[in-house]
This record gives sequence, C-alpha cells and structure tokens, in this order.
Amino acid sequence: MKIFSVLSFVFIYCLSTVLGYTIVDGSLKIGKDAIHFGEIETQEVKQLSIDQSTEKIEVQLKLKDDFKKSPNQLVVTISDGKGLVVPYFPRFSIDNKEVKLTIPLKNIPEKLKAQEKVYVTFVAGDQSNNVQLSKLLAELRPSGELTASYKRVERFGTKPEIHHVFGEDPKTVNPIVPIVFSAVGAVALLILLVSWKITIGSDMLGLASHIVKSNPLANVGFLLSLAGYEYVFIQYYLNTSIFKTLLHGFILAVPSIYFGSRVLRTLHQYHKTGRA
Repeated sequence: MKIFSVLSFVFIYCLSTVLGYTIVDGSLKIGKDAIHFGEIETQEVKQLSIDQSTEKIEVQLKLKDDFKKSPNQLVVTISDGKGLVVPYFPRFSIDNKEVKLTIPLKNIPEKLKAQEKVYVTFVAGDQSNNVQLSKLLAELRPSGELTASYKRVERFGTKPEIHHVFGEDPKTVNPIVPIVFSAVGAVALLILLVSWKITIGSDMLGLASHIVKSNPLANVGFLLSLAGYEYVFIQYYLNTSIFKTLLHGFILAVPSIYFGSRVLRTLHQYHKTGRA
C-alpha cells in the first residue's frame, strides 16, 4: 500500500512537470539575504525580513519549457493572505527563459507593510495549452518600525459628531452703503439750497417767516419729520440695524409727505402772487 502511494506521488509529480511550468533555478533577494529555488519542490516556506533600510525586492527565476512566446499570464503577487493582493508584472526573456522583477519597497502599499507577514507568489499560465504554475516563493515579515509607521485610514464606522456653529446675523451693512446714502443726502441738500436761492432770491429769510406764520401746523410738522430723519440716521450710526433704520424711515415718510406737500402748496401760492 505504501509502495502504491509513493508510485502515485512520483507519477503525479512527473505529469505536472511535463504538462506545467517548472522553476529550474532562481532566487529572491532582499539586500544581502536571499532565498534560492530549484527544480526539486519542497514544502518549506522560507522567511525573510524587511525593514526601513530595505530598498528593493529582487526576483529572478528560470523556467523549464520550450517557449515560443511569453506565457499569457506572468505575474508576481504580494498579499496578506486575507484578500489584499497587489500584482507586479515581471520581464520575461524567451531566449533565456528567465523572469526578472525588481520591486522597490516604496511601491508596496503601506497596508501590506503593516501586516505581521505577507506572501510573495509567482503565477504563470497559458490558455493555449492549459498549463499553469502557482508557487509561493517566500514569506516576508515586516519589522516593527514599518508596522508602527502605518496609520490606518478610517473608511466606515461611527464618526465623531459634527458640530457646526452658525455665524451671527450681520448687525450693520457694508460700510460703502452709509457712505453712498450720506453722499446722496448731501447732494440733495445742496440742490435744494441752490434751487431755493434761484427761485426765492435774497429775501429767503423773510419769505420763510411769512410761510411759517401762514401755516404753522404744516411747517412745524414738516420740520419735526426732518428732525426725525436726522434722529434715525444718528441711531443708525450708533449701531442700529439697517432693517430698523429702513422701518423707521418708511414710518416717517407718511408725515413728511403730508406736511411737506402742505408747505410746498403754501410756497406755490406765494410764488403765484409774486411774493416768492
């Protein structure tokens, strides 16, 4: 029974050697340390260490086959054995039947270098003759420095509560707004004084006295409304909001228009009689 088991193993090994790719010679080097491979397969998986001083991982393999073209699939993978696999594609020489690959340490993802151990695997295959080879070349053990330097990226899970502080409502408008309002008011006052001087002439004070005496209620109301506007503007400059300023301005507009129209009507009558 034992003889039959041994013969079966030898037969299967010979058949796989004929039908599949075989590594005749090769090595995996990390600095001065190296692992060598031969045609005789062993179950032992050798280990190498990598640290921050490691610059690169060099893989050089020689295959046994009559190659007329490069295999369809030729790849060296580094994985953590839990689903994270990173492929690297080596150069292949048909004449020498050699596979060469250099992997700089900086090209290996930080998450792989943070694992306790990672695996280097060589995979070769060809769809035309349905042959393939998958061989675990080495087990790499990252140093504590590489593991400690890795910062895990938070992707899913409970996140800290977001607190947003909303800014307060603006108490005043842009400074250009009151400047424009003041300029418009100054220009309007200047136009008013010039127009009075042109229409009334030099007897402005005497005419004003006659107008006030003829309709005192309208004149007092009009002057009080103008004083109210001055008060509103002064309060605005004392940090009253623009919205309250506009509200008070609209309220004062009613008596200003009413009493102002009465004053202007009296002035018009004086103008018709030639006294203005």
